[in-house]
Amino acid sequence: MMMSHDDSRFGCPVGILFTDEALKIAQLAMQRGIYMTAVTSLEKVTRFCSTNSPVGSKVFLELAMAYEASGRTQEAYQVYKTLSTCRMEEVKYQARRLLYGLEAMEFMSKLFGGRYGFAVRRFQQNVN
Repeated sequence: MMMSHDDSRFGCPVGILFTDEALKIAQLAMQRGIYMTAVTSLEKVTRFCSTNSPVGSKVFLELAMAYEASGRTQEAYQVYKTLSTCRMEEVKYQARRLLYGLEAMEFMSKLFGGRYGFAVRRFQQNVN
């Protein structure tokens, strides 16, 4: 059932069906390693979503993971940071966990620099 544009119960006023479709496209793209498709799909709906709604917070979490997988770590960091204080407990937990991992990878990369930087980046790619 498509929600009307003024129905914001789901935190995504363009409608739950549209947002679900963007999430499905993004998840399939992530599984196939087509990270920019995931980013593009999710960026189209984020302007209509709230990080403090059940659906909207999932959209932003998926977007942050797509940013990270595509190498856009600064954007991923910002979204994880925002989600780490959202009202959705499960999303907040996941965002904090992923933020911690991102910070740890950044620390390791800086700590070991050029000599081990490649290994750290390779490990990060395998984790994603």
